[in-house]
Amino acid sequence: MRYFDLFDERQIKVYLYEDLVADAAGLVSDIFRFLDVEPTFEPRNISVRYNVSGASTSNRFARLRPGFVRRMARRIVPKTSDLVVPPVSEQTKHALISLYREDILELQNLLGRDLSSWLQ
Repeated sequence: MRYFDLFDERQIKVYLYEDLVADAAGLVSDIFRFLDVEPTFEPRNISVRYNVSGASTSNRFARLRPGFVRRMARRIVPKTSDLVVPPVSEQTKHALISLYREDILELQNLLGRDLSSWLQ
């Protein structure tokens, strides 16, 4: 909310992750319009996902002894196959919706977007 106190609302644009998933190209076009990017500009293929592995491409890490970062990460971070993410129970889901209901409704009003699906 602080941003809306400090900046004119015409200077703020908020996008939701679901916007990206639903229409990445449309979202990028809208961002370009918002930023007043030249309308004839065409970005590279936006469907390409870079660094999907999450592995760092930083040169600092490349200078470390080979395998050092990997060995350290194995000690700290469990393997993905070892992670078990249980489904959220209905009770927990309802508790979270109840906890965040007012914030979601306030965000909905602030953005002028229907976020009712977040409350289900």
